[in-house]
Amino acid sequence: MKFKRNEVLDAVQYYHGISHPKVKEYVYVDEDNVTHVSATLLQTSHEDGHIHVDSGDWIVTGDLGETYILTDYQFKHGFVPVDSVTKQNDFDKYQKEALSLAVYPDLGRNIIYPTLGLVGESGEVAEKVKKLLRDSNGVVSDEFKQAIKKELGDVMWYLSALAFELGFELSDISNTNLSKLKSRKERGTLQGSGDNR
Repeated sequence: MKFKRNEVLDAVQYYHGISHPKVKEYVYVDEDNVTHVSATLLQTSHEDGHIHVDSGDWIVTGDLGETYILTDYQFKHGFVPVDSVTKQNDFDKYQKEALSLAVYPDLGRNIIYPTLGLVGESGEVAEKVKKLLRDSNGVVSDEFKQAIKKELGDVMWYLSALAFELGFELSDISNTNLSKLKSRKERGTLQGSGDNR
């Protein structure tokens, strides 16, 4: 079945017992005479050895022939069929479009890369504000606004990628945050310290 990010990809959902040319299955019987199936992705190296494939995972082949594994949740929240029309809120539309441009190691199994990117881009926002104070006495110009807008966009991209790696939609994160803040307002605890106040 064909799916789309910014390019067309081949994706197949794998289940134990169903043959796939890029998967090798190992069947063994334990001491209780129970049969088990283990599967790994062929021709793909990983720092911890072969990549394990669970039943229900998606085997995705990119436009350059690269192959990677995504959980069912990650796949369904990062890809849409070419011929499907879905209704999502703006945050989730942005997240899917942003992920279509994602190129980094172990996509779908790597929280470190987007975390470091998020910290780095947030630092660039802070750097621009620092230089605004130093060079312009804190006066915000239209030029500054356009520059900071681009940096905030980069922050948002890495936030989207990290949320994806953790299995979250941006709409879920934003709704959870608003619910938390509304609850604090109702209880008079917006000010103060502590994550769970």
